[in-house]
Amino acid sequence: MIPMRLRHVHIENYSRLPAIDLEIRRHAVIVGRNDAGKTSILRCLNYLLGSTMSQLYGGMKISDLADPIRAFVVRARLCDFADEERALFPDEISIDMAGEASLLIELRAEILAGEDVLSIRRYFPESGHARQPTRDQLNAIGWRYLPAARNGGKDILDGRDGALKTLLGGVDLTDELDHLSEAIFEFDSVLSSSPALEQLRRLLAQQLNEALPDGLVDSDLEIRSVVSAGDLLRAVAFYVKDGVHSRLITEQSDGLNALIAMACFDLAMAGANVVAIDEPETHLHPASQRALASLLAKGGNQKVIATHSPAIVQRFDPDDVIAFSPGKECRQLALGMVSAYDKTMAHWWTSSRLEPLTAKTLVLVEGVADRVILEAAFEAVHFNADGAGVSIVELGGAESFSAVYRLFGPQGFGIGITGLVDEDHEENWASVMGVDVSLLPDLGIMVARADLEHEYVDALGPSIVVQKLIDAGVLLPDKLMRDVGAMDVASVSSQGIRGFCGKSKRKVYSALAVAPLIEERHVSIMRGVRDLIGFLMKGR
Repeated sequence: MIPMRLRHVHIENYSRLPAIDLEIRRHAVIVGRNDAGKTSILRCLNYLLGSTMSQLYGGMKISDLADPIRAFVVRARLCDFADEERALFPDEISIDMAGEASLLIELRAEILAGEDVLSIRRYFPESGHARQPTRDQLNAIGWRYLPAARNGGKDILDGRDGALKTLLGGVDLTDELDHLSEAIFEFDSVLSSSPALEQLRRLLAQQLNEALPDGLVDSDLEIRSVVSAGDLLRAVAFYVKDGVHSRLITEQSDGLNALIAMACFDLAMAGANVVAIDEPETHLHPASQRALASLLAKGGNQKVIATHSPAIVQRFDPDDVIAFSPGKECRQLALGMVSAYDKTMAHWWTSSRLEPLTAKTLVLVEGVADRVILEAAFEAVHFNADGAGVSIVELGGAESFSAVYRLFGPQGFGIGITGLVDEDHEENWASVMGVDVSLLPDLGIMVARADLEHEYVDALGPSIVVQKLIDAGVLLPDKLMRDVGAMDVASVSSQGIRGFCGKSKRKVYSALAVAPLIEERHVSIMRGVRDLIGFLMKGR
C-alpha cells in the first residue's frame, strides 16, 4: 500500500520565494541554481510538518515575511491514508465530490496588529475547528528532514542526531532486556571488585568529603556503568573489517561516511511517509552519487529532494522533477504529457540533462560538432552564454528534436527553445512546432544552409580549413586526392572539403580542428550561426 504522501504544496509571502503552487507526484526532485529557492521549499515544509511550536517560534523571524502586512502561509494537502491514520484524523480528513479523501494542513505566521511580535498558527482549515495538530497527528504524517548543513565527519553518523543513533534508536530490545540487565550487573560487579578502581573511588570520596559543605560518607560514592538495559545501545558502535583489521565505521573518509550516513538514514526512515533531504550528494564522488541515487529512488516512502546532482536527477522520472528557472519560477511537466518513448529519445538518462532544466533558454543542436562550432562563435563575438542563462543541448541526431521539444518546450518544462538545424531537417522541425518553415527564424530556430560545415568552410576558406585539418592530423597530405578530390592544398574546392568535414566519422574531429580559427568576422558570414546569436542577444 502507498503510504500517506504529499499531493500539493502552496507557499506565499515568504521572503526567500515567490508565491508557488506545486503538484507533488510520486516524488519531488527539486533542481535549480544556487539561491534559487530549493532549500527554502524544504524549510517551509519542515515548518509545517516537522517542527514543534517552540521550534517555530525559535526559528521563524519577522524578516521571513516578504510583505509585513500580509501573512506568511505554507499549506499542504496529503492523501492516501491507512485505516489507523484515518482514525487519528476523524474531523480533519475531507472527502471531495469524486469521493477522494485528503488532509489539508496550514501554517500561518503574521505580525500582530500594533505589535512587533510574530503570531504563528498551525491548523486544519477544512476541519471545522481551530485546534492545533496533536503530537500523534504530526507523528502519523510521518515527515522526516535531513538538512544540508552537515559536515562530512563522524557527526553525520555518530552525532546526537546522527544516522547511526537514529537507526539504533529504532531497535526494539524488549525480548533481550533480562539478558542485558544480567550482563550490566556482571559488568558492575567487575568494576566494584577492581582494586585499581576501588583505590580511585576512595581517593575521590576523601577529596569530596573535604570539599563539600556537608561532607561525603565513603559508602555514598559508587562506580558503575552509566547505561541501563533500556539505553544500552548508546554504547554500541559499528566496525568495518579491512582484511584482518577492524576500524570504527565513523573513522572512514568523509565521502564514505556521507554515503554510509545516507544508507543508514534511508534505512532508519523506512517507517516515515515523507522523507526530505537537502543535497544528499554532499561529499560524494560521482560514482557514489549514482549508488546513492539508486538507494533513494527505491523504497515505499515519498522522497522530497533538493539537489545539484545529475546522477540523482536522472534516476527519477521527469514527471517528479521541479525545476527553478533563473527567475525563481517553478517548472513542472504536465502529468502524462511526455511518453516513455519521448523520455528515451530525449536521452533523459544522460547526465547533461540537469543544466537545461535550470536554463532560461535552450539552444538545440544536432550533435557534438555543432556544439563545438557554436561555442567557438559565442567566444568570438564575446557572447556570455552562461550569463544569459543559455544552455546548449546536443540532440544526438536531428530526429530527436520532437522528443526534446516536448520534454523541455512549452508543453513540457516551459523553457525557451531556440536552435540550429541543417537545411534537410527544417521542415521536420517546423512540423513538430506546428508552424510554417518561414516562421522558424522568428521563433529562434535558424537554418544552416546546407549545413554547418558549409557555413564554416565558406567563412574560413577551403584552403585554410584543409591546412588546419592537415596540421591537426585529421586529413593526410598523401590522401588529398582520394578524400577531397584535389592534388594540393591550393586546388581544394569548397565542395570537396565540405563533404569531407560533413562525414559522420570526421565531423567532430574537423570541428575541433577548425574551431580555434573562428573570429568575429567569420561569424558574420556564417548566416545561421550569426542570426542565432543575434536572436539570443536580443532576448538577453
